[in-house]
Amino acid sequence: EREAGIGNEELKLYSDFLSRMAEVAASGKPILSVVVPVFNEEEVVEQFVETVSPFILFALKAHELPPVYEILFIDDGSRD
Repeated sequence: EREAGIGNEELKLYSDFLSRMAEVAASGKPILSVVVPVFNEEEVVEQFVETVSPFILFALKAHELPPVYEILFIDDGSRD
């Protein structure tokens, strides 16, 4: 029976993941994309970004990832 915890295989996968994310960040591409559907939401878009951005940055930092992300708003026919 295996002990609880992180084994060598998991550490290698995590290390590889961090290396790949560093490469992506160095290329200028975002590591994380947040896709948000919107419809007539012009009044709250700025507030949404201000509210969610600190949480995204916290999560990236907690996983030792560079703070490179994007928020994409997808609109299909809004009047605003």
